[in-house]
Amino acid sequence: MDKDIIVGTGFSGMVAHLILGDLAQVFGSDQKIKPEHRNKGFRYNKLLGLRARSYTKLVNGLANIRIHDRLIQGGNGTIWGGFFNADAVPHDQLCLLKNSNISLVPLSSEDTGSSSPNEGICQLHFSNGGTLDPALVIQNINPAYLESFKILSDGSIKLKFQKSSTSFQDVLEICTRSRLILAVGVVQLIDLLYRSSYLNEGDVLELSEFKYAVRFTFKGFKPGKDAQIIKINILRGILHHLGIQYYPRIISLIDRFIPFVFEQAFYYQKLARMFTIESGKLVAIGEGGGSKFGSSIHYCNLKINGISVNDYLGDISPSIVGLGMAFIGQSIPGPISNDILVDAIKKI
Repeated sequence: MDKDIIVGTGFSGMVAHLILGDLAQVFGSDQKIKPEHRNKGFRYNKLLGLRARSYTKLVNGLANIRIHDRLIQGGNGTIWGGFFNADAVPHDQLCLLKNSNISLVPLSSEDTGSSSPNEGICQLHFSNGGTLDPALVIQNINPAYLESFKILSDGSIKLKFQKSSTSFQDVLEICTRSRLILAVGVVQLIDLLYRSSYLNEGDVLELSEFKYAVRFTFKGFKPGKDAQIIKINILRGILHHLGIQYYPRIISLIDRFIPFVFEQAFYYQKLARMFTIESGKLVAIGEGGGSKFGSSIHYCNLKINGISVNDYLGDISPSIVGLGMAFIGQSIPGPISNDILVDAIKKI
């Protein structure tokens, strides 16, 4: 029997790899692959972080909606904060991480440069001591970009990958009757469905997230109970903003004498935005109250024409499994990686 195929090397792809091991092949784009479609509208990089490209056929025409695409091994996990709510995950499921040399480090001002009233929130570290980079956990990544897929008459799935940066014709085609596990980001998922003709002009899409804000406050300030709070030391916050994924001891020592912190507030209020495809461009529907959407970077629960994307893919083929932010609806605000882990274990 064919091995399952995992597409994506971010946190979702890493979890799928940890669950399936040698029973699956992992495919993910790297810096050398340059697909035909390249739009800068969804690109997101940090000044000193690993540089990632964005390749989409769709053009970003969204106003007041911030969603992004990072085509790099590790995905968003190369620049994320690594926060994880261990209290939201059954103890036996946490062993999947711990048995893979992934540490759940309690938040502390000295070690992680962060703190939270919610003691269940921790930071994921790999054996190298820095914030977890999912690509370092995955073994034997096949460098390839999934250009499109098609369901054949016998129910098998035909996948078209691009392998090389030298020619758009250097492709790898695979036909499989095993599962296709799509562990790609929200933007890449939408564009993949469009490239594969499973998403069309005029289709209506919707995403949701919890309201989010960053405040500058004193270390001793006690927040209200209307939000999940993570406090970040000032210099640690600056390093994260620049894309640096570790916290040098000397910086930690200096931070102790700075009385201020950045306070991340994930409110219990949910926001939703709708958008559609017009002439190859993603455009917003309505004004959304004029407020920004996507600031939390935890936009999730994708719906297409009012249908959950899980059901939408299930109608295309029962052999397609979706993992990641697009496929989950957060029940409480804050870290989303824990929700992705629980969802993946349930599905796989």
